[in-house]
Amino acid sequence: METSKGRGPGQNKRFWSEDEDKHLIESLMELNNEGKFKAEGNFKPGHLRAIEMKLKERMPGCDIQAKPHIESRIKTLKIHFQIVHEMLTGSFCSAFGWDSNKKTVTAEKPVWEAYLQTRDPNPSPKTGLEPQPQTRIPAPALN
Repeated sequence: METSKGRGPGQNKRFWSEDEDKHLIESLMELNNEGKFKAEGNFKPGHLRAIEMKLKERMPGCDIQAKPHIESRIKTLKIHFQIVHEMLTGSFCSAFGWDSNKKTVTAEKPVWEAYLQTRDPNPSPKTGLEPQPQTRIPAPALN
């Protein structure tokens, strides 16, 4: 997969394909179901290396490494999950829906625009509650 090369934070990024994401999530689910790396709602040390091995089995020749690739992608997926969860369950977000076929958040255009106006355009890196522009969740399908 494609990476951008450079020095410093955010300069050596890996761009994940949908297929790679699918295999990553399947590998995480397998690890969870096996129970070997489970620990009170989280994973035990060594889980990243185990995921790396599972991905190499599923996608021979892939160059995905536990650190920084898998570790970073899991962090990004957690942030995206928090955003979608907030949209679907938040007290001010009852106008959002979920399209099971497309796996995307749905809303009328005015609802989506109002939501975007309430979001901080420069979120704190500590909270991580808003994705960066290049990783923003696709705009929802209009009903």
